Amino acid sequence: MGAYASNFKDDSGVIVAEFSDPTKGDWVTAHAEATGMAVVEVERLWQRFQQLGCNEQGVLPIEVFQQKSPLFEDVFARNILRSFKEQDEIHFQTFLNALNWCEDTETEAKVRGVFHLINNGSPINKDLMFRVLKRVYPDDSDQAVQRTTDVFMSQVDDKNQGSIDEDQFMKWVLKMPKESIEAVTQFHIIPPEINEEAHKAFVSGSPGGESLEGRSARVRPSARTGATASGAIPADGILMALTDRAYTRDWHLLANKLGFLRADVQQFEKQYPRDTKKQVSLMLKTWRDQEGQNATTGVLAQALRGSNMADLVPLLSP
Repeated sequence: MGAYASNFKDDSGVIVAEFSDPTKGDWVTAHAEATGMAVVEVERLWQRFQQLGCNEQGVLPIEVFQQKSPLFEDVFARNILRSFKEQDEIHFQTFLNALNWCEDTETEAKVRGVFHLINNGSPINKDLMFRVLKRVYPDDSDQAVQRTTDVFMSQVDDKNQGSIDEDQFMKWVLKMPKESIEAVTQFHIIPPEINEEAHKAFVSGSPGGESLEGRSARVRPSARTGATASGAIPADGILMALTDRAYTRDWHLLANKLGFLRADVQQFEKQYPRDTKKQVSLMLKTWRDQEGQNATTGVLAQALRGSNMADLVPLLSP
């Protein structure tokens, strides 16, 4: 994936494997602190990492993964693993960073990552596109897939160069409805249905063992669901917490759901160029100031759900 893989390959800062190993009690918590993830997320991914075949040092040799996993037969999986080939192994911390990237990265960056997976970032020619579409439509005849390929290439290759480069690919994808793109690229380390069950248990209490309140508290707020005081006006702290999570998502759609026009969004961007977090913060505070008593958490919750950000609704709870 080139530059995209480097975002999670470089375990900058604390390297947990230098002072801990899976036999020590701080293995999970140390990784949670090093990656900024919740303990419950690291626990879940540690189980998955072990299932992939990691060794006693918490390292997954790529050759072991090749032998155990049928995923390696997939061209996309092979392209991902090529980015680690210089080490011939994947450390658990790198695995966490990769999955965290999949969950938190902006949609556009994920789409660019998909392009790099198809042909290692090189332009996609007609033969390769045929092979890709053949995997998408395995039951169609070669003739039908070839017709689809020809139509696709003619529509996307607006430069008539015989291949599709990254800019052309992005231009084509971003013409789609944002809701559709985000629905495909959205990834949850903790599935929403599990979070909902955890929240219900948190509300009802636990009969014994570790309190469900304590267990739920280890899930970062974006991974919980719950009710909000629908008539309350969100305080600065709530808007700040929401900003911290929403700025990596499709916040333009959220702004639209809150009543802002494209010109309004452009003004937010102009005021804080190259600082998405401040743009989102300004948008939310402007909405609250303009709407006054109508700027309730109930309205904001509805806008979040309409923007494919239902997992952020619990942040609105006081």
